Amino acid sequence: MYLRSRLQSLGLSSGEVSSIMESASSEIQQATYSIVEKAVYEAEDYGSSIGAEEFLAQIKLDASSGYIEISTDSGQTDFSQPPLPMLPWLLNKAKTAKDGSRYKVIPVGGVSSKPKPTPQARDIASGLNSMSSEVAPASAMAESMAAAFGLGASASITERQRPVSVEKPEFRTASSKQDASRQWVLPAKDLDMTGTLMTINATIRSEIDRTCDEIINKYEMEAKKWRG
Repeated sequence: MYLRSRLQSLGLSSGEVSSIMESASSEIQQATYSIVEKAVYEAEDYGSSIGAEEFLAQIKLDASSGYIEISTDSGQTDFSQPPLPMLPWLLNKAKTAKDGSRYKVIPVGGVSSKPKPTPQARDIASGLNSMSSEVAPASAMAESMAAAFGLGASASITERQRPVSVEKPEFRTASSKQDASRQWVLPAKDLDMTGTLMTINATIRSEIDRTCDEIINKYEMEAKKWRG
C-alpha cells in the first residue's frame, strides 16, 4: 500500500504500478521465506541438540502477534524435566534375596548397532510456501506475510539419522536396600527453549522489517530514476 501510493504519486500508469508491485512482492516473498526458513531450522537444531523432543513434536509457526513467530501447539516453551527416581520401576518383577531384599541385575550403557534417529521434528518449513502478494510498509508487510503463512497445521514428521558406536553394556545390581532418592536417579534435564525462541523470533521480526524497507526503497528509487 505504501509503495503503491508512492508509485502513483510519481505519475506512473496503473500498468506500470502493477508491474513494479508484482516484482517487489515476489522479491519480498522470497526474502521472507528465507528468513523464516533459516529461523525454523535454527530452532530445530538447537532443540535437537539439547534433546527437547516434545518441543520438536509441537513446533509450529504462529502469527497471532501480527508477526511470524516460532511457537508450539500448547504454547509451552520450557520442557525441562525434574530428577526421576528409577529404582522402584527397575525393581518391578525383581528377585528376592535370602535376607528378604529385592534385587535385579540391570544392563547399563551399550548401544544397538543400528543408527538411532535424532529427536523427531515437524517439517514446518514446507508450510512457508503460501505468502501474501500485497506490498506495504515494513511492519505492515510483515503482518501481511504472517497472516498468509501456512502455520504448520498439516506438518509432517521427519527423522534425521545419527551414527552410533557399538559398546558393550555394563551390568549393575539394583537393590531395595539402596537409597531410591540418590541411586538410580535420572538427572534433571534443562530443556527450556524460552530464551532461544525469544531471540530467534526477535531476529525474524527485525530481519523482515529491514528487508522489506530495503526492497521497497529500492523499487521506489528505481521508479524515480526511471521517471526522471
